[in-house]
Amino acid sequence: MSAVTAEALRVVPLLAELPAPTRTWLATVAEPMDLEAGEVLLAEGDEADALYVVLDGEVEIIKHLDEDVLVAVSGPGALVGELSVVHARPRTATVRAATPVRLLRFDAGVLAELVTDRDLALALLDTVGRRTQELELQLRHQEKMAQLGTLTAGLLHELNNPAAAVDRSVVRLGEVTAALQAPDAAPRDRQVLDRLGDLL
Repeated sequence: MSAVTAEALRVVPLLAELPAPTRTWLATVAEPMDLEAGEVLLAEGDEADALYVVLDGEVEIIKHLDEDVLVAVSGPGALVGELSVVHARPRTATVRAATPVRLLRFDAGVLAELVTDRDLALALLDTVGRRTQELELQLRHQEKMAQLGTLTAGLLHELNNPAAAVDRSVVRLGEVTAALQAPDAAPRDRQVLDRLGDLL
């Protein structure tokens, strides 16, 4: 991948309004990366040692609950991995390339230098706050869907049990009726069959 220019950083809303000298400095410390579709950029539980900017393509953010859940898809201009860096905690989700992706990697120390700029620090806090809220809403939604799935499975089980019992009874009734109608059936069997017919 070719060297990064200060102008290329303008695609990132958070960095677009930075003074040109700051963007030039960022361009010199950025590490360009290319990923193929399906490659993992960050794994849940990894150390938060960097944050990333998506230049081209899309990445999927995946959270492992009982199974892997797609939380979001981020495209050009998106910051990725900043939550863990800000909180100095292990990665809370896995990030995987959904398409071929061009990214910039910034070491975690770069963030510490950037937040000395008051406007940038406020913008970053706003971004982190929104991202946290989106993640929380998405996880709540997934939890509700999982509960609904459990409830539906339980309800279907309860409905299937009586239905199966009725089905078995109908089959057995057919067997008994056939036996009663057999040519060698006793006269009493025919009386039972007539009575059963009246009841039906």
